[in-house]
Amino acid sequence: MKKSIIIAISAIGVVAIGAVIYVYLTFFNGTDFSKNIPKNSVFVMKVDLMGMGKKINLKEATESKAFRKEIMESMKSSQKEMIEKVIENPLKSGLQLASKPTLFVFNNSKTEEEPVMGFMFGISDKNNFNDFLEQINKNITIKEPDFDGFSSANLDNENFVLYFNDKVGLILVDLERKSLPLKRIRDEIVSLEKDKSILLNEEFTTLNNQPNDMMVYFNGPELSKVFENNKNAQIDQIRNSIKGYPYAMTLNFNEDAVVIKALTNKSKEASKNAILKETGFLESDLKNIDPKGSPLAYWTMNMDVKKVLDLINDQSALYQDYSDVFNQIDNIAADLNIPKEDMMNVLDGKMSLSFSGIQPPNKSDSLDMYQSPTFLVNGWAHLGNKDAATKLLDYYTTKGLLENNEGIYSYKTEFIAPEIFMTVKGKDLFISTLKEPIQNKIQGKDWEGLKETLGKKDALAKSATFFADLRYSSYETMIKSVLSSRESVSFDKFKNILSSFKSISMTGNNNEAEFIIQFSEKKTNSLQRIMDLLTEAYLLVS
Repeated sequence: MKKSIIIAISAIGVVAIGAVIYVYLTFFNGTDFSKNIPKNSVFVMKVDLMGMGKKINLKEATESKAFRKEIMESMKSSQKEMIEKVIENPLKSGLQLASKPTLFVFNNSKTEEEPVMGFMFGISDKNNFNDFLEQINKNITIKEPDFDGFSSANLDNENFVLYFNDKVGLILVDLERKSLPLKRIRDEIVSLEKDKSILLNEEFTTLNNQPNDMMVYFNGPELSKVFENNKNAQIDQIRNSIKGYPYAMTLNFNEDAVVIKALTNKSKEASKNAILKETGFLESDLKNIDPKGSPLAYWTMNMDVKKVLDLINDQSALYQDYSDVFNQIDNIAADLNIPKEDMMNVLDGKMSLSFSGIQPPNKSDSLDMYQSPTFLVNGWAHLGNKDAATKLLDYYTTKGLLENNEGIYSYKTEFIAPEIFMTVKGKDLFISTLKEPIQNKIQGKDWEGLKETLGKKDALAKSATFFADLRYSSYETMIKSVLSSRESVSFDKFKNILSSFKSISMTGNNNEAEFIIQFSEKKTNSLQRIMDLLTEAYLLVS
């Protein structure tokens, strides 16, 4: 039964997303169900089927080998026949394909935890939708309409019910299986009064008015109420921390790029625990990221060290590991005979890490044929207290963990490289898996500034960034240098797929984060690109 339900829902989803590209959409008036979402909902997710459907050629996708074999062949003949009919004529599904299906979770009771999940979608023809359900799952029993005109079907049991009339479909799930009156809850949702709707929530309304392919909203204040009756100290800490955080995510399939955004509100509660500073790097800081200024990937951050330490301190009563951090700081400060505050202020908050490639092992220098390659990694941190940092390096040298050779400290490792090298220059700490970049810094030779094509503007503007260069030409030689000839041939099979990507980036500050998958330029919508690539990958491995 559950498998049939999953197949049915998957089939409806496939049909609904794709069918909107057909001319039939012109006959529909889209419906927004936001007014039906209770204001105490802790979670809301909406999908713009029409917007997404216009971005893809589903007819081509449904005729592909991958779709036919993996989707269509898994269905029974009756299911397959119905899907074929719907692909030819979307009206046969009975779905209002221009509507925005909405998933939400809310608490049915003010005094007791009674979480209910709802899924609301549009109906254009009740009879066609009825026939569609019966064809998809012959075991489903659809009850005759009640006095409100709603037909119903128990999809699993009385705690999982589908209601539908000639305008709307509504699935309700009693998450705690408390035998809640789902019919009454249904009536309250479909006729929800304005003063009980989530549209009274300013953060949600602002997000809802934006043209997004998908949006997800978490209501921090309402979510915190879920934990109110729990007296556990850790849970209480979580409740207090999320109380001021209405939180949202959006997903958009733009031309040549997939863009995901995460948002938090700017309340006093939210800013209190914000660990990032408001500014990004300076132009001069960009010369500290990578020796040649062209890493394959890098990460930057400008954080408020004091707030981080305050946050750790707040959690130390709950987590022993956090408490141990401060105990170690106390012990080291005592050993070095320096104030604890100096140790606390070793780092200023600006730091970076870059990855430049892989250096194959030099077989001529070793008889060990299994010698590991060296990962070219470079790190930088701006210091708040240079003297304390130097004393700390010397401290670990006396403990035998580091070696000091004319100001270059080294640490032997077998993880990413034979050795890691580091030095303090001015108020900066530099780290590298190669000795030469560290020597250059000691000699006063600058590393090269970050290239414009590698997210330079984001590193200057945002307090936290991550960037990965995915251009095939940037890493092909490196990858093949560490592969066997047989592995290289297998790698080449995916050259066309790998060449479709340009970069991945993630940027953010205390109120907003953005994740972007950038494709190589083809002037094709990213959703269509993803579907084409999935089909191509399927054909390669099948």
